[in-house]
Amino acid sequence: MATIYHTLNAYLYQNHLIDDSVSYYARIVANRSLSFEEVCASAVSRGGSSLSVEAIRMGAEAFFKEMSYLICDGYCINTDWINASLKVVGAFDGPHSAFDDEKHQKKFVVLPGTALRNELDATAIEVKGLLEGQAYINKVTDTYTGNVNSTMTINNVLKIAGDKIKIDGDNEDNGVYFINATDGTSIRVEAARISNNYPKYVDVTVPEIASGEYTVRIITQYNGATPLNSPRTIDFDSVLTVS
Repeated sequence: MATIYHTLNAYLYQNHLIDDSVSYYARIVANRSLSFEEVCASAVSRGGSSLSVEAIRMGAEAFFKEMSYLICDGYCINTDWINASLKVVGAFDGPHSAFDDEKHQKKFVVLPGTALRNELDATAIEVKGLLEGQAYINKVTDTYTGNVNSTMTINNVLKIAGDKIKIDGDNEDNGVYFINATDGTSIRVEAARISNNYPKYVDVTVPEIASGEYTVRIITQYNGATPLNSPRTIDFDSVLTVS
């Protein structure tokens, strides 16, 4: 049995994807997001690296830049931490069909390497029971296709379900956002595109955005009768594809 170095807490949520009131799924209580620079700094302060933060940053940037170039040149990258390659998604009509940006997608495939899997083996999960009274998104429906937690369609309604997700409060950051999973850019949905705004569901019409993968984010001060003093950020933990 692997030695445990990490212990994460998880809470249970009711699973609304199946018609079974006694089914639940677990969601890990995540720490805050870290930037590239913060990871480099942690390698020195926590990891004890003899390199400077700047040296780590420059080396890592050089590696990832070259890795990206080589992947797009058709190479498969195999390391102890990640394995990465490129694939084409979409059906072709015949043996002589050409790649069509409207029908096909180029996607990166990134899988954990041995070292990363070993770190996972050293991680324990403690389930703390049913989460009560917290804000979360647990289901997103593309009303054009009927797909759940997988796609969204431009200029069609996306139904976001959860709890305490109503857009409320006077902070200028409050709203619905789509976060590009590739480069982290944030696209704010105009207020006029929010057709329903309730504590348990918010309906938005998807704006004209580029094809790719996105995370849904809601920023709000809603907390029932009394708004929060400062907004909280609620991210959905599944990635949605725009094609």
